[in-house]
Amino acid sequence: MNLSYWEIKSWLSNIDYTIVGSGIVGLNCALRLKEKFPKSKILILEKGSLPQGASTKNAGFACFGSMSEIIDDLKSHSESEIISLIKKRKETTKKNKVFLVGSISFLTITLLIIIAITVIFGIWLQDKINSIKDNVVPAEELFAKMPRGGAKIYDRNGLLLYQFVDEYEGLRRPVELENISQFLIQATIATEDKTFFTNNGLNAAGLMRAAYENFIPFGNLGFFAGSGGSSITQQLAKNLYIPRE
Repeated sequence: MNLSYWEIKSWLSNIDYTIVGSGIVGLNCALRLKEKFPKSKILILEKGSLPQGASTKNAGFACFGSMSEIIDDLKSHSESEIISLIKKRKETTKKNKVFLVGSISFLTITLLIIIAITVIFGIWLQDKINSIKDNVVPAEELFAKMPRGGAKIYDRNGLLLYQFVDEYEGLRRPVELENISQFLIQATIATEDKTFFTNNGLNAAGLMRAAYENFIPFGNLGFFAGSGGSSITQQLAKNLYIPRE
């Protein structure tokens, strides 16, 4: 490991105590030294990012105990008690291993099931989307078939005698886009969908505002009494593809 000048000066200079190993014994030793000598600088060395000491690996009931620990226990316990304790620790270790293996197996199977369901749902959804796309009539074709206002009756000289009022469209005269004032276009976009030129067909801000106004009403507003949040693209799709009642 290559350390910089400042790392060496900060970490490895003026050390009062150096402890090798950051296991339970090493850390406990460092704590006791710090309690006894609060102003001392203590360095703990460990070769890995996690403690590698035996006291850490063998901690808890899974620890059989080293030979020196077992011999020391014989001073205060009988031989049969020590053997019984070792057997209990061994059984606990087996149970812990079974539980660990079972937990890992359960989590693995659960994860695989979730992944399989996600993949199957994704394939089904993509197939559904492709099916809808294949059966969708182009918007230009539907728009060309839409009524352009009420029928008009002319005399033999081309004079307009009467125009029927369309049930849905009323009286109107279609105008080419290039003949419409830019101010009117900009005002319509600003009013209906100000993100029209940048969104992907959905006005996210408008949808959130509409959800807030219609489902979390305040004041005199009630449910479904707020404004709408559809984009111009959504309004076009609604008018073209959803039958009018």
